[in-house]
Amino acid sequence: MRREDFDAWRREPVTKVIFAALAKARDREKAEWIRQSWDAGHCDPLVLAELRAKAEAFEDMLSNSYEIWMEWSEAE
Repeated sequence: MRREDFDAWRREPVTKVIFAALAKARDREKAEWIRQSWDAGHCDPLVLAELRAKAEAFEDMLSNSYEIWMEWSEAE
């Protein structure tokens, strides 16, 4: 994939809808982390680590550059 293809893909309406869903999923994971750790006072390190890992994975998918996506695709 060329950079131009990547940029066009990012502008596609379907991509925008999918990325909006990923952003919502990221925000839900963060909110649950706060709910469990702050609001409920639970400090289960495994649960909190899983919530943080999911939020970070969604964020990576949303914010990664063309170069990172190409690096990921060549990691086979």
